[in-house]
Amino acid sequence: MDIEELFNLAIEALKGNIARTLLTMLGVIIGIASVIAIISLGQGSTQSVVDQVNSFGVNVLTVSPGRVQRMGGGGSTVDTLTMEDGEAVSKLSNVEAVSGEMSRSKTLTVDGESTSASVKGVEASYVEIKSLDFDAGIFLVRVR
Repeated sequence: MDIEELFNLAIEALKGNIARTLLTMLGVIIGIASVIAIISLGQGSTQSVVDQVNSFGVNVLTVSPGRVQRMGGGGSTVDTLTMEDGEAVSKLSNVEAVSGEMSRSKTLTVDGESTSASVKGVEASYVEIKSLDFDAGIFLVRVR
């Protein structure tokens, strides 16, 4: 049998079982579409995670202050970070910038309207560390 005869035989078999041929084609198309969709979702999720990690800064280290230790008699001690700790860290050779940070949830009131907001007190270097860009307003700086 030569190639032409085999090709003609295959075409005749496909024509003879048109329902089976169409269902097989549909199955292949759905299978390929499913694989493409799953790969796209995986790549999209991966990119989302990478973008979130990069938004933190690949060279940013966050140090959170102390802990509360409960004593047996009901007393407690609080270990915390100070501004002097930040100044000491900023003197290290591989450190480019240091910023203290304090966060609190507060109720903000303007013209009788109140809303709950997270208020964050930081130093001027925070803008550089977090690569922030303001849409409006300015960063408040301390006047000495």
